[in-house]
Amino acid sequence: MKILQETDSYIAVYKPAGMAVESRALGRRTLENEMMKYLASKNPGRQPYVAVINRLDQPVEGIVLAAKTQKAAAKLSEQLQAHRIRKHYLAVVRMTEKTAEQLSTAKEQNKEILLTDYLLKDGKTNTTAVVAKGTAGCRRAELVYRVREMPGDGRCLLGINLLTGRHHQIRVQLANAGLPIVGDRKYGEAVPEGEGASRGKTLALCASELVFSDPDNGNEIAIGIIPEGEEFSSFFV
Repeated sequence: MKILQETDSYIAVYKPAGMAVESRALGRRTLENEMMKYLASKNPGRQPYVAVINRLDQPVEGIVLAAKTQKAAAKLSEQLQAHRIRKHYLAVVRMTEKTAEQLSTAKEQNKEILLTDYLLKDGKTNTTAVVAKGTAGCRRAELVYRVREMPGDGRCLLGINLLTGRHHQIRVQLANAGLPIVGDRKYGEAVPEGEGASRGKTLALCASELVFSDPDNGNEIAIGIIPEGEEFSSFFV
């Protein structure tokens, strides 16, 4: 865990890929527990308050925001529910010949692409699928992405703005659009054979920027990071 920014009301930290934010399992190392230990060490004898505001899937790296007081938790949660907290992601995806042409054109035109799908979560398998509009239990999902870099090795770096917060949304929507995220075992990353086609060891998805209003004074706060995952290294030298 790495502290990115901290005030009396909130703390923003970097969560490495593979660490769970929360867990019901006793004794398991989680980001929430690490924050509790850190805050307890600063104020011995006092029970720290930690309310996680934005959650990330265990394989995803990036920024997690937590409130340190009930008052801050209420204000930040209200922002989240009202979609006033902006969440930006970076992802490295695989391309087919067809999607490469589409993304190349979008990059030349500096065009932002909107994806709108209807998603249905399966709690038994902990997966989500794209389904037809009107399917019982489905929820509308939207995100926009922009091409950041295309190194010519079948991969592409995308900048993503998440407009809704659905289960595994980015992973499912990109895979459905023919752009599976490198290292995504769950949603079927198809890896071509040949040079540059080695399978990613970790999921190449990072919550790279969080923009919100300070719960104390209302000022806009923007926190950004450079991804640390192996698949991002060639894009951030």
